Amino acid sequence: MRTDTHFRSTNGKGSFNWRLVFKTVLPQEKQRISFKIWDKDLLSSSDYISEASFDFDKFAQRAFEHEEIVAVN
Repeated sequence: MRTDTHFRSTNGKGSFNWRLVFKTVLPQEKQRISFKIWDKDLLSSSDYISEASFDFDKFAQRAFEHEEIVAVN
């Protein structure tokens, strides 16, 4: 999934107000989501900035066992 681009963020802090919904099939061996952040250059190639991965095994297990939607804040 992609979000919109925050142009001219001079202080290095973009303002994101997105709720992303990911469909998954349970059970699975590992539940992990990864995010990559890139800048957007108009006249040259975009640059990789950072990356983060999050395990949400316990939330997925709870959703599967109790057949409920689990919100992760």
